[in-house]
Amino acid sequence: SPQISSLPTGFLEFVLAGCEGLRRWLLRFTYTDGWIDTHTAAARRSDVCSFFSSSPDALDYTEKWLEDTVRHLRAGGGAAGAAGAAASCPPPLSPLHVHNQAYLLLLKWDHESVPFPETVLMDQVRFRQMQQEVERLVLLSSVLLLVSSSLGDELSSRPGLMENMKTTVSVLLEELHTPGFNLEEALLSIGHRVCEDLRGSGSSGSSGFSGFSEQGAELLRGRISACSRPENTVRQLMDSRVQVFLLGSLETRAPPPLPGGLAPVGRELQELAVRFSRLVNFNKLVFSPFYQRILQSLLRPGT
Repeated sequence: SPQISSLPTGFLEFVLAGCEGLRRWLLRFTYTDGWIDTHTAAARRSDVCSFFSSSPDALDYTEKWLEDTVRHLRAGGGAAGAAGAAASCPPPLSPLHVHNQAYLLLLKWDHESVPFPETVLMDQVRFRQMQQEVERLVLLSSVLLLVSSSLGDELSSRPGLMENMKTTVSVLLEELHTPGFNLEEALLSIGHRVCEDLRGSGSSGSSGFSGFSEQGAELLRGRISACSRPENTVRQLMDSRVQVFLLGSLETRAPPPLPGGLAPVGRELQELAVRFSRLVNFNKLVFSPFYQRILQSLLRPGT
């Protein structure tokens, strides 16, 4: 790719030499463990320090990634951007908060045209897979929120309905990131399938809801179809709540509470948060000296 070909040869040799050892360690690391091998991280840090110390320009993309994060947060963005924008005098940015927000930006990366930061390059595939999972969970939770909002109190009379809906929508979104997938067509199919089941004429064999009229079905189909647009209000709402949850997983030891509307995808989201936080924490341990230097420079008074 253009990014790989533009990197120094020495850096590529270093990455290839260290990649296999790190992969072997990650394979041994189970997600049920509650610790990170700091000795392994220290050894890996020693390796990278020896290389980056002799190659001052080897972290250009990392510096830009963190610089863009600072600019993004100062403009009111980020998982807590709404709260910060509401304050007349928001508190100064802390290195830890900036760093955590930077990892969240990796879950919205344009992998086709924007070079990936050097310090996370070995884990680009993992971050991209997590990004795709976030996008799928955002769409799934958006559709389920629209369904539950349409039914209101009637939903309590069908305790298994949401799980059935979740299964149906998940199947239809399963190939979301495969070539040729058409999100608009998929959401149209989801809308028709969901409304058929709610009216009792679908393949699920359920009796349907007496208060769910054809007019209500048409409205729900339109709202589900509208989720194909990234700027859709419901989709943006669920995306922001997922971001808040993932940020909380980086900032606290205990699992953060699930924001509203995410309970139907809570199990998947919690599993994702565990994998995300552990990958991030190991990366921090390995590259912490470089991150500290860059962040101190970006956040010093007057910058």
